[in-house]
Amino acid sequence: MIISRLNKLARKLVIPRKHLERSKIKASLKNLEKKINAHFDTKVSKLIYFGSWTRNTLLPRKYDPSSDIDLMVVFNTDNKELLPVTYRNQLKSFLEQNYPRNFCKKDLPVVRLELNHIKIELVPAINGYAYDNRLFYDIPKNQEYWQETEPNDLNAELTQANQYYGRNLVRSILRLMKYWNASHNYPWESYLLEKEIVDLNFRGEDIYSGFLYALNEVGANIPKVRQALDWIENYQSKNDREKELLWMRKLLPEL
Repeated sequence: MIISRLNKLARKLVIPRKHLERSKIKASLKNLEKKINAHFDTKVSKLIYFGSWTRNTLLPRKYDPSSDIDLMVVFNTDNKELLPVTYRNQLKSFLEQNYPRNFCKKDLPVVRLELNHIKIELVPAINGYAYDNRLFYDIPKNQEYWQETEPNDLNAELTQANQYYGRNLVRSILRLMKYWNASHNYPWESYLLEKEIVDLNFRGEDIYSGFLYALNEVGANIPKVRQALDWIENYQSKNDREKELLWMRKLLPEL
């Protein structure tokens, strides 16, 4: 019973390809790209999406009000390489000119655009290079210095893990975990949570046992989570499905 409920919930945590929410997001991104290219012209060499949007793990806003899309804005440094704060200020100025009614702020290393249906985080970057079929860029570490990053480093790992265990298991558990995270005031930063889940061993697990295993690995030190896991185990041993489900709903309210 609970397994079928978890599978059903995991399917709800996907934004369908033809859903209005996805259409609005894609339209907003297309409009943003157009405005960036018009505003910066050759000053920007490339736009790169990364994060949960590219991994298809972005939850509908109904289930994660803080869901956002990450967009790396790669600046052309042919003439001169500027300080990180300068590029960030240029992005902030662009948003203020083109989205005056939308609240935006700087939050290292991003500049955030908040639309009604999605948040978009713009990250300035420079000096892209490829190594061993991987792409690296420099993004702001602070106001004056840069740090190297690989924007889509987790994508291939997630795809490989999902294929290895089959049944779309890892992606389904990951979405459930992100919903749990959003429902409990975000004890984990989204990217770090996804990375932790992708690195777990789900051999022999189903969506239910895998979810409990993942939650135990990342949330066992949270008192309310520990309590819920203990009671779920207790009622499993007693074959009391009704109370087991009741405690699962404390973790996943929509279950």
